[in-house]
Amino acid sequence: MAPALSARRTSKANSSVGLWLTKRRKGEPVSPVRINVWRLSIIFLLSTVVPLALSFLAIELFDLSITVLLWVSIASIPLAAFTVSRAVLAELDRVIQILAPEETEASGADEVDSVSALFDPTA
Repeated sequence: MAPALSARRTSKANSSVGLWLTKRRKGEPVSPVRINVWRLSIIFLLSTVVPLALSFLAIELFDLSITVLLWVSIASIPLAAFTVSRAVLAELDRVIQILAPEETEASGADEVDSVSALFDPTA
């Protein structure tokens, strides 16, 4: 049996919506299901700031051309977009699985058997 979902009003003044979907079980306090923004921020920073900082450091230390920074930025921006979008989709998938878990195959098979029994001409 799936846990009941409830909407609870927040008391924060800066909340634009004011309602959070929460997962509620008997005996547990209500806690909001949230997307982990810190994880997404760290992935963004690691995929953009670190390569650009390393290329800038290489330019300063080894007296390289500024085109190194240009090429690294051209390579790191699509890489950052790809990694961050994958992380966002993974977080959304995690939240959706908590709020609305998939049905098992057994329950779907039982449904098909009961429907096919209705239309069975030999019965």
